[in-house]
Amino acid sequence: MAPSLAAELKLNGTLGSIQLATMLTSTLYGITVLQTYVYSRRSSGDALYIKLAIYALWLLDTLHQAFIFHVSYTYTVTDFGEVLALTHETWSVEGIVIVSNIMYLGIRSIFCQRIWRLSNKNLWIVSLIMICSLGDFGALLAFEIKQKTELHLQFLLLRRLSSAFYAAVTFTIVADLLIAISQTILLWKLRTRVLRTDSIVRTLILYSINTGIITAICALLLCITWAAIPTNLTFIIFFTLLPTLLLNALLATFNARQELREMSSANVISIPLTPTAQISSTSSPRNNRSYGDTRERVPVMPIEIKLERSEVIV
Repeated sequence: MAPSLAAELKLNGTLGSIQLATMLTSTLYGITVLQTYVYSRRSSGDALYIKLAIYALWLLDTLHQAFIFHVSYTYTVTDFGEVLALTHETWSVEGIVIVSNIMYLGIRSIFCQRIWRLSNKNLWIVSLIMICSLGDFGALLAFEIKQKTELHLQFLLLRRLSSAFYAAVTFTIVADLLIAISQTILLWKLRTRVLRTDSIVRTLILYSINTGIITAICALLLCITWAAIPTNLTFIIFFTLLPTLLLNALLATFNARQELREMSSANVISIPLTPTAQISSTSSPRNNRSYGDTRERVPVMPIEIKLERSEVIV
């Protein structure tokens, strides 16, 4: 059976896919490091649990990238020339699946916290997103357990677990689209007739839409490559990209707040009061005394009016 499995392997779709996944995720991880650094400089106003969650997600993404490097090194260096080694996954592949699963749940939980605030604690919206997130977590966990216990970690038999895989991808797409749609609708309701505020709202809506669309497209490509190319590992490119892509979308949303707050900080209006009280030359009607012209200038005293805005938007 092993030779037949080996005969089905194509290096472009196995080693090539692993190498391409390593390069793309490395690039994306570099962006994650930069965004995490920017967040650390701009997160002074965030709650401690949010900061800890972001840093924990960055550490998980670092571990995720380390596992990817180990997979690439194992198949291209350690097992070089051993074609049959490509038919079984290493322990680091299991690590990628587990870490990705935890990252999905953590990132979507933070998005749910933001939606909870925007929606004035609307339990239904948040519950629906969390149900999909937990469904994704459970389906992917079941996929990995069955792969280890029933398929004994053989790559080319993975399609026997297509039902669990499709369930996980479906939950992923639905959860990400729900996050994008709910944020868009809630932000749309916050529009006012103030041009500056509406500009901020439109920017946040674009961030929300891009977040949902990009991750949903990646998940859709994952599903397509899984179904259309069953004899190689092309799907692993999109599988490894998805958690880091989702984390970058979250960090981009957080890091954009500084510019948005600067846009809304120009909310102090200074109104100078020009001198209006003057004492001009007058005469006394009783004694016909005339007084010289005197003028008392009132010093200019500006009034500052500060327009308070709610920061729940950003």
